[in-house]
This record gives sequence, structure tokens and C-alpha cells, in this order.
Amino acid sequence: MNAELNPIDDFEKELRISLDWQEFSEEYQDIFKRYLKVPVKGFRPGATPASVIESMFKTQLANDLVSACATRFCRKALKENNLEAGSPIEVNDANLLKNKSLSFKARFIEMPKFDLPDYANLNIEATDDEDILNEISEKLIEQTIVNISPSMIEKEIAFSETENNNSEDARQSAEERVKLMLILKKIGTQDNIEVNEKDVETRVKLLAEENEISAQELKDFLLTNGGWGRLSDSLLAEHVLAYIKELNLNKNAQ
Repeated sequence: MNAELNPIDDFEKELRISLDWQEFSEEYQDIFKRYLKVPVKGFRPGATPASVIESMFKTQLANDLVSACATRFCRKALKENNLEAGSPIEVNDANLLKNKSLSFKARFIEMPKFDLPDYANLNIEATDDEDILNEISEKLIEQTIVNISPSMIEKEIAFSETENNNSEDARQSAEERVKLMLILKKIGTQDNIEVNEKDVETRVKLLAEENEISAQELKDFLLTNGGWGRLSDSLLAEHVLAYIKELNLNKNAQ
């Protein structure tokens, strides 16, 4: 793997990652086998020539490959550079050359430095599951001081779908969501809580069913619109909140 790190500004960074074929060929073959099963007019199921599959599904193959490789290789590149991503990682400009290489760019905002509160001893008073999670979130926000990049807040506002995105309340709400996500991501890193590719794929399938579209269509949309990283971060936040909940409930039971 060749990973070139370029600063965009004081907060935002971009990784340009290039991989040799042997580094990701297994992932490619696994994905390619799935497309061999897709019915293609004029060919018996499973008998479509490889060249036809590669031509018909070129974009989807590249998108699936990037989603399969990006998390693993971005984590490796960040670790090698002693960095952690605070924002969702936005992957773009993927270029696949069969039997040769895969390259893509990964843009992110660096995790700011801050101290975590004592999240295992939050003295939770709520009893309902949803109320417990809300109380945990509120206390984490109240007890943590974080210097947040303005661009992270702007991006969060841009992704919101409220009518008054420019209001002070909307901005404060966006800042709190960003702050909570940063806290949860840092806890996840510290306590080795991760979201893997299968977790994200499973959630994509559920969301696709709810919206009555194909999982592949939704996946392509997320990968080309910066939503894949946000979905991964959202799943991580769910896992970390559940983890903190168990820590505190176990403390209260002792």
C-alpha cells in the first residue's frame, strides 16, 4: 500500500491510497463471484462471460470494491500516520485497473485532542432504554470540552433536512451532534469498539427494504454522496452508546 497524506487546511486531511492487485485481489474475486450470479439477458445463469460482467457492472464493481477495502486500508494508513479521523471518511475518485491496481482518495477531518469524562460512572437516573441513552448522550456532552472544527458543523448542517438550517437552534443542535459523535468515536477507539463491513452492509439492506429500493442502488448512492462513512459512524455510535449503557447499569447493580 502506498498512502500519501495531504493537508487541506488546519483540520481537514486527504489520503491518496494506491494498492497493488495482490493486496485486494481476494476481495475483488469475492465481489466478482456475486455478480456472476446476476441474470443477464442472453446468457444462462452463471454462464455470463467475465468480460460482459466487467463491462456491464464496471461502476458497481469499483464501488463494492472500494467499500470493501476503504475501511481496512484507511485505518491502516491513519495508524501509520498516528492519526484518527473525527469526521466520516469520504471516499472518492476510485480508479480500478483489473489485475493491476486500485486507487482512491479519502478525505477526513482530524480528531481533535480532548479529555474524555468518566463515562463508566455517569450516575444514570433514567430507567427506560431510550431515556437512558438520551441521558448518557446529554451527560457526555455536558462533561466534555471539545474544540470542534467549524467545517464539521457546516457539513452536519448541510446533511440535515430541517427547514431552518440557518437558525441558531439548528446550528447548536448540529454542534451537539458533532460533539457527541467525536466523544463516542474516541471512546470506541480507546475501548476497541469497531464497526465492520458486514455491519454496514446489513444496515444498508434494512434501509433499502424500508425505502423499497435495491440494496445495490442505495449502496451506490451512499458511496457517491458521502453517506457511507456517515452510516458507518452512526452504527459505531449505536454500539458505543449500548456499551456505555451496560457499563453504567452494571455499576448501578453492584
